Amino acid sequence: MRLYIENISKVYKRRTSAFKWVDIPALKNISYEFDEGTIYGVIGPSGSGKTTLANISVLYDRPDSGSVYYGNKEVTRMKPADLKSYAGIVRYVFQDPYTSLEPLRTVGWHIDTAAQSIHIVQEEAWKIATYLGMPESRYRDSIVEDLSGGQRQRLAFIIAMIADPAIIILDEPFSMLDSYNSMFLLNYLRMNKKGRVIIYIDQNIGKVLYVADRILVMDNGSIVEDQELSGILSTPSHETTKKLLKSYRKIYDGLLK
Repeated sequence: MRLYIENISKVYKRRTSAFKWVDIPALKNISYEFDEGTIYGVIGPSGSGKTTLANISVLYDRPDSGSVYYGNKEVTRMKPADLKSYAGIVRYVFQDPYTSLEPLRTVGWHIDTAAQSIHIVQEEAWKIATYLGMPESRYRDSIVEDLSGGQRQRLAFIIAMIADPAIIILDEPFSMLDSYNSMFLLNYLRMNKKGRVIIYIDQNIGKVLYVADRILVMDNGSIVEDQELSGILSTPSHETTKKLLKSYRKIYDGLLK
């Protein structure tokens, strides 16, 4: 099913002095339709609204105006019981894995709990974990706070995939992992995109270009460009897109010289 946001706006307040607050527009009347089976890569300068867009799309934050729909249901008007059901089909993989992990629990507790949440046997969950680099024999009794940052990010991704969600939001999910392991997990995401709405955000443009089918470019609270990957690479139209790609290519070319 599709995830559709309609006329979404969001303004945050920022204190500039002891007695003065100013409005900071984060999103400006955005409408967009996310189809299942497509990975949407979202890029843009810092503060352009990328994370706010993702948060509001799954109601981790509320818009000041506008609506969010999943299928033919308006999520923004759901009753608490229905909203809980909607939350059950969403998984958010954060840059900071502590946001979704219990630091004093074991890896085994997290994997088993994820399996129980969708009523699958633990063996099936551990097959996924093992394939993604966390075999039960090595990690079952490991305490989360003793893991490295990269291992925590890997665990958060594994838990999300075990839950078999219909909607996945990933916001710089592998920033603490090396390139090889990041690409491995991104490949798994690509292999399992069917039937899911996937929104992928990353300041590392290379990762976005690697995994995404379609690229959204944001700047100053608006979607300024929206193209399939091939179009973004061959015929970028907005100045922000051109600057981002130029910066990425400059770094990439410099590393190869």
